[in-house]
Amino acid sequence: MKNLAKDLFKRLVSSFFLISIVTLLIVFAYTPYLSLVVVGIIALFAVVATQELINISKSKVSSSNLALLIFSPLIVISFFLKTVDPIFIKAPLIVFFVFAIVVFVKHFSKIKGSIVDNSVAIFSLIYISVPLGMLVSILYSINSATLVDGRIWIFIILVLSKISDIFGYFIGKLFGKNKMIAKVSPNKTWEGSIAGVIATLGIAVLIQYLAPNIFGGYLKAVLVGSVTVILSQIGDLCESLLKRDADVKDSSKIPGIGGVLDSLDSILFTIPFYYIWLS
Repeated sequence: MKNLAKDLFKRLVSSFFLISIVTLLIVFAYTPYLSLVVVGIIALFAVVATQELINISKSKVSSSNLALLIFSPLIVISFFLKTVDPIFIKAPLIVFFVFAIVVFVKHFSKIKGSIVDNSVAIFSLIYISVPLGMLVSILYSINSATLVDGRIWIFIILVLSKISDIFGYFIGKLFGKNKMIAKVSPNKTWEGSIAGVIATLGIAVLIQYLAPNIFGGYLKAVLVGSVTVILSQIGDLCESLLKRDADVKDSSKIPGIGGVLDSLDSILFTIPFYYIWLS
């Protein structure tokens, strides 16, 4: 029980961290000039999470990742520019293409390790910065079908993604007996996973009840909730896979939350789904 209470505190701190971000986005996102600060903060999260991934993979790579740390915020900013003016519609693709060229060219003088180094760099951008860029794009877009502004969708993405994580963890701790994939994540159980699914679908239905124009029907609410919880749990397991390979417990040592990447893992796969669905 002592360990459970400690984990509860950690999860509450992590949740407060994310709630604070959501509050910041909702309050200041559409305020002139302050919107740039909001985008800058999201870009900073991308840099920190990317640095954590670099630290996790440092035993696998042999070269500096300065280019990755430079292009990580640029890709986030490019998604913001895309919402500002149609002239920037292809900005994310251009930034990504330039980045791919840079990471290859820098290995012309050092051939050894280029396959792994380039693969890790490109993967890192796709895994972290591109989804966070999509988050910015969702934030500053108004869905033509529902006419709901992006701040509401950011709230929904984070709530539906994180509720699965919270319920799954604690129900698994208290009642879980059947491990899902013990080699990847020793604490994940089928009981916890099912609890996460039920909680997420319950919240999705509640949102539909309170705001009927959000999903456009209970069936759609259940479908969106189902996809969200599946992708959220996959995202959690994927980060665990990376940490197991690197033999680390947390992506960093930030008190209460472990690491920024640990807090973002469950939304990195759900964001692209909403980005595609709302486009």
